[in-house]
Amino acid sequence: MSLVEAHGLGRMFAARRPFRKPVLIAAVNGVDLAIERGETLAIVGESGCGKSTLGRLLLGLLPASAGSVRFDGADLAALSAPGLRQLRSRMQIVFQNTLAALDPRMPVGRQIAEPLAIHGETQQGLRHAETERLMRDVGLDTALMERRPHELSGGQRQRVVIARALATRPSFVVFDEPVSALDVSVQAQIIALIRKLQASSGFASAFISHDLRVVRHVADRVAVMYLGRIVEEGPVAEVFRNPAHPYTRALIGAVPQIRPGMKAKRQRLAGEPANPSQMPSGCAFHPRCPAAMPVCAKASPGLADISAGRAAACHLLTDPQSAIPQFA
Repeated sequence: MSLVEAHGLGRMFAARRPFRKPVLIAAVNGVDLAIERGETLAIVGESGCGKSTLGRLLLGLLPASAGSVRFDGADLAALSAPGLRQLRSRMQIVFQNTLAALDPRMPVGRQIAEPLAIHGETQQGLRHAETERLMRDVGLDTALMERRPHELSGGQRQRVVIARALATRPSFVVFDEPVSALDVSVQAQIIALIRKLQASSGFASAFISHDLRVVRHVADRVAVMYLGRIVEEGPVAEVFRNPAHPYTRALIGAVPQIRPGMKAKRQRLAGEPANPSQMPSGCAFHPRCPAAMPVCAKASPGLADISAGRAAACHLLTDPQSAIPQFA
């Protein structure tokens, strides 16, 4: 049994429009996925594709409009408030915006210790020592314990947020764009820190990002999202080496390559993602797909196995007469 499982997971939002009735938008639509103990699943895609909403659904921070999420066998939607509260210490999130995630009036040491007090993980007299240990684990000087968030650098604040998330020794952590607001050199430090902490603590994680260069170094498997659906999933090395879905190929082809004397191969996409309130018929990607067939405008393909451990949602993979075009 996987640690985290989602089945037919969906989330609708009502978008208000001036002088008109609200329209329902599917931020997440029929997602199936599983995260094993100790592994990292990267969730990637363009802005607005539903990555962050999916991360919050996996933690039970948002109620699902459809489908279910099971954590260690327990259906989150079926749990009572006390039952869900007991699980909270085992599920944590690291946010992108550290200034918004931290209380500007509270010393960072107290904020790291706060989960210990809420969940009663450590006796009051031992919390100070435990806070110091957590700060050392994430590479922070304990002399910073009395500083406020605005007195720290962006990288230091992200380390505080990570230390706070790991205070209760969680089994599952969602990292929501944890390095996108940081300089490249600091990004490398935080990624190395996350990998070291995961190796020592053994927690599973969902790593949400739009930066495939980061994903390549931090994840075991990757799920590619487009307009609320997963269009491809598989081991990171295999997906990067041989992407199966045209959208995945375009994403990987857009990653800058620094190889002297080598011309980058790219598959360029026309247009922009569809308006979520006016989704196209059939496959949502077909208006931009360079290899779209008539069936793509009529029927939405389901996520199907294409090899061991890999799946994709594309009619091109099931039509023997078609072939996904190579990078141009």
